[in-house]
Amino acid sequence: MIDIHICDASDKRINDMVDYCNTNNLSLVKFENLDVSDVSGKWDTIATFTFSEECDALAFKLKHG
Repeated sequence: MIDIHICDASDKRINDMVDYCNTNNLSLVKFENLDVSDVSGKWDTIATFTFSEECDALAFKLKHG
């Protein structure tokens, strides 16, 4: 499994990223958006996209990372 982390993305941007995965049949296994504002002085949220295929994770990272 390969995790890609995106910090402080807007809700629209996150929805666009999930739609991109679905439209392009990427091997997205799960998605989480965690509120880290209480423990991080730098970010409010961290979205984690987990892929089963490395090539799909790379395509996603090139597009959205």
